[in-house]
Amino acid sequence: MSQFYYIASPRKLDIGTFGTKKVDVEEVEIISTYKILVNSTREIECEFPIYEGKSLDEVKKGLMIYDTEEDAKGIYIGELSNGAEMVKHHFTNEFVYDLAPVFGNFDCSYYFKGNYGEGDRYNKCFKVLFEYIRERLNHGEFIEVFASWADEEKLDRKVELDRDIFLNDEISYGDFQIKDRQYTRFFL
Repeated sequence: MSQFYYIASPRKLDIGTFGTKKVDVEEVEIISTYKILVNSTREIECEFPIYEGKSLDEVKKGLMIYDTEEDAKGIYIGELSNGAEMVKHHFTNEFVYDLAPVFGNFDCSYYFKGNYGEGDRYNKCFKVLFEYIRERLNHGEFIEVFASWADEEKLDRKVELDRDIFLNDEISYGDFQIKDRQYTRFFL
């Protein structure tokens, strides 16, 4: 099963990937079926055939290369997926979108850190999410976030987990997580 996240706003939100830092790919040379040379300096081995009937422009356009794992982390906001309309009843705001961590997660809990290490490395998706929300909120408004497992979007939220987060307050990302069927409102 997969955990899904949703975000709702009083007005339309920008969609796309936010917070990542890709390497600019200016030049690509195909060395072999599984190996390319990027910008004349970086040789990259791929796990899948890179060319297979694609033009060099198509290969170049499809590349996502990052200097570090941290550079790859961020968030994705997209139009609500087919079949996810049933999640709208959890929100009071009109515009509802899919929300996803990119190369990371929305769990900085003690358990997770204990297994994978400490520090900003596992907080970046939260930092990007909070910054994204902060930049789009006006005073008096709120943005909502909700999580649920696949095919459980219709289930009632866990009201005992409801919370309000005030982004102008100091925030500790250290133990922050978005739990299953948890509803969160973000304010300035």
